[in-house]
Amino acid sequence: MSQKLSRNAPLGEEPRPRIFYGWRVVASVFVIMTFSSGLGFYNISVILSALTREQGFSVSLASAATAVFFVVSGFAGLSISKLIVRYDIRYTIIGGAALAGISMMAISYCTQIWQVFVVYAVFGIGFSGSNMVPCATLITRWFERGRAKALSIASTGLSFGGMLLTPISASMITHNGLASAMPWVSGLYMLGIIIPAAFMLKPDPALMGLGPDGGPLRVHIEGKPAPRAGTPYDEAIRSRFFIFCVAAYLLIMLAQVGSIAHHFNLVTTRISPAVAATSIVFLSVASAAGRLAGGWFASRYSLHMFAVLLMIGQGISQFTLAGGNSVLALLIGSTIFGLTVGNILMLMPLIFAQAFGLRDYARIYSQGNMISAFGMAAGPLAVGLVHDWLGGYGGAYAFVGATSVLGAWLLYRAGPIPKPNE
Repeated sequence: MSQKLSRNAPLGEEPRPRIFYGWRVVASVFVIMTFSSGLGFYNISVILSALTREQGFSVSLASAATAVFFVVSGFAGLSISKLIVRYDIRYTIIGGAALAGISMMAISYCTQIWQVFVVYAVFGIGFSGSNMVPCATLITRWFERGRAKALSIASTGLSFGGMLLTPISASMITHNGLASAMPWVSGLYMLGIIIPAAFMLKPDPALMGLGPDGGPLRVHIEGKPAPRAGTPYDEAIRSRFFIFCVAAYLLIMLAQVGSIAHHFNLVTTRISPAVAATSIVFLSVASAAGRLAGGWFASRYSLHMFAVLLMIGQGISQFTLAGGNSVLALLIGSTIFGLTVGNILMLMPLIFAQAFGLRDYARIYSQGNMISAFGMAAGPLAVGLVHDWLGGYGGAYAFVGATSVLGAWLLYRAGPIPKPNE
């Protein structure tokens, strides 16, 4: 961690070090991700369950709204990446939070299924503007040497939100109904994101006269900040590494999100709802712990091989869940799965930053994120279809386990991470 010394220390005293402002950005991003994931991503299944219960929508039609959410949020990231480059990144986060909050409030007024689709499409746009694309871009701007550690800490908010805020939202919706609960849920979403974004975030260390990690600002002879180095967008997305990498993430996110969507029902079917709830806790805690440990590993070893091994680990966990019929086997599978979940998602922005630099980072990452969103959208449906076809979750989870291993092979075949253009 780079530090600055106070200029006003009294004579005879050691100057006190000042904490690099980038760590305040990390803390703010942690809070933003906590609220956006806890009341957005993980809360979708809670809201859809309430819609089927209160409005009588079929499970299949209501579940299709989840696919719309993921696809729209992925495509929205492409436009958001352009806004990030042209304008203050805080405007994107604040605007996205406001749009997501308004759409969440509108959910309680939906009486027709087409209205749910429209609201979830708008929700996807707002969520994309207030979650991973702008947050990962911020971390990559503020950190270089400490990027893996910073992103691992900030993205732990994704798991923290699922553990802390989703149960609160679920309790409010279950006991009070959508009409009473959603104004509170949407208000919390907006406040939890807008306040840290408006008062704590800084869009770029260069605006404070600093370089990444708090080092000296690299400038031209005329005194202006040097342009960010990196591979141009058009060249990056046509490279073999990018194509194989996003293909791997398309498959791995299909397997991951499909597994998460059906995890509770799998354990409930095999054992009981109580054990299923316990398995979710194991998964969430392992995900948070795994991210923190993963930040240490990612900063010391090859990101490429670390990601390949994690994808293989995800496959192993899914094969374990496919054949697990005891409480111990299912909890072990849930724990291994949790250890891989958070790190796999975290490594994608780190890999793209290392491979292509910061020049067109937001556009390159949003392009990869958009493609992987198709996997997220297809995952729950694919697992459900294989479950019905083969008559149980054993075959369905063996399918996603094989998909994860195939994703690991594609990433391995992508080759070592290239160096960005200077």
